[in-house]
Amino acid sequence: QQDLLVILPDDCLNELLSSMHTPVIFRTMMTNKANKERIKKNIQFLNFFQITLSSNTLEKAVSSLPSLTRLNLSDCGLRDLPNDLPNLTALNVLNISHNRFNDEDLPSVVSALKNLTSLDISRCCLRDLPDDLPNLTALK
Repeated sequence: QQDLLVILPDDCLNELLSSMHTPVIFRTMMTNKANKERIKKNIQFLNFFQITLSSNTLEKAVSSLPSLTRLNLSDCGLRDLPNDLPNLTALNVLNISHNRFNDEDLPSVVSALKNLTSLDISRCCLRDLPDDLPNLTALK
């Protein structure tokens, strides 16, 4: 059994907890603000697989994680992605598979993630891809 340490704003954490489909154990750690910031700066991987998220909740969860390199948002019920996602400049692996985006189009914000080496968009029922997607030259 794995523990999951989550350091999120209370309103964001409450929304996540209320939408979970699978059992997850949370160990609450009371830390001072400096420790929370240090931990957030070092988080490299987040896995939200099958946790229903809104774009707003996602933005709150990842906006202050400068070291984030891998983000799994598979089957999260996403209709859109936050506009500030490109601020995650270390991000190189993004899995957004099994989501139904608005208008069946891949959100254009994905094209701004210049360091992506892996992008999983399988089973998204996409109708169109952004014109500037070929600019993601690091994709393998």
